[in-house]
Amino acid sequence: LLQKWQVKYQFNGIISDNRYGLYHAEVSSVLITHQLALQLPWWAAGGQRLIRHLLYRLVNQFRQIWVPDVAETNLSLAGRLSHPDVLPQSPVTYLGILSRMQPALHSTAERTGLLISLSGPEPQRTLLENKLIKALPTVGEKIWLVRGLPLSTETLAGLPPHAEAFNHLPALQLQQLMQQCRLMICRSGYSTLMDAFITQTPIAAVPTPGQTEQEYLAAYLFQKKWAAFMPQGRLEVPALIGTAPQYQWPPLHPAAGLNTAAIDAWLDSL
Repeated sequence: LLQKWQVKYQFNGIISDNRYGLYHAEVSSVLITHQLALQLPWWAAGGQRLIRHLLYRLVNQFRQIWVPDVAETNLSLAGRLSHPDVLPQSPVTYLGILSRMQPALHSTAERTGLLISLSGPEPQRTLLENKLIKALPTVGEKIWLVRGLPLSTETLAGLPPHAEAFNHLPALQLQQLMQQCRLMICRSGYSTLMDAFITQTPIAAVPTPGQTEQEYLAAYLFQKKWAAFMPQGRLEVPALIGTAPQYQWPPLHPAAGLNTAAIDAWLDSL
């Protein structure tokens, strides 16, 4: 399909967002990905070198690789996913943290309330939602539940008076809650983590079962003391909330800003 589009539209450049097959040999093609290494389940760990070889055969078709993370390994949000031992042959540029949210502003206002942000595939989204709803009466503070259902018109019944549910929220309203709450319980998808870091929102991560990337990221941030973490199968909400104050993001730093110089240089080369 891309070959046909190139004949019709004559693209000068192509940016592929984590689509390893979307490139053109005659056009300057850039791949955006934080996964220069794939996190395999434990039983497949012996195939890591083979998987890397196959992955890099695709990655090296691109003229450049842009990684939405910082170059400094000690400040990396993606850990070994974006900083593998062996890099691909195509030039790798770290773009900084990409987020639809605005950076957190210094404020003396105390953060209050619990934000629950759900996302991801069914049935795991509903399973986590049901577990959390059962625990809401034990949480003695304001709760906002964002269900991650943008197409739903359902009204969630049976919530305690101090809880408010939204099927979906626009980015600006979600950002306001993220900058107001004292803790956000969420999945550990990479986009969610970048948003939380930029807004400096303390998080408690509950990775989607079976999604090895999320499981790795949650454990990695937990080890760095940047986020609380508990597997869904052993989830105890009061305990998770209770341990969360021990974890906090590192302060925003210049390296996290968007690397506009790399983007401008590529555009100028077209």
